[in-house]
Amino acid sequence: MATRVTPNDLSERVAANCRRLRLQRKWSAKRLAELLADVGCPISRSVIANRESGSHVTSHVSVDELYGLAKVFDVAVEVLVAERVMCPRCEGEPPIGFTCNLCGEAIDTGVGPATIEGSAA
Repeated sequence: MATRVTPNDLSERVAANCRRLRLQRKWSAKRLAELLADVGCPISRSVIANRESGSHVTSHVSVDELYGLAKVFDVAVEVLVAERVMCPRCEGEPPIGFTCNLCGEAIDTGVGPATIEGSAA
């Protein structure tokens, strides 16, 4: 039987994928908020930051927000709700103990921070 996906799960996926896509484009959360407002989908910078940080889900991602995000990132909605958006640099799997500078993905070893390019973070 398939695992049940809750609205919280989907909102967390969308937030994580948006963060990766935003970092790949070198956009700040403020810039993403501005672009969303330009396409008629106002989401504040603080809501974007709270969703991306995972500290708490401020609200579920609405259908309107999902389509606004897809338009801004120029991706299909399916990309935003996918379990993981693949980074073109690390393909979602940076070397153990490193953090990808492009997508922010990290494989923790408990030893200390590093980057995929090898410089200290």
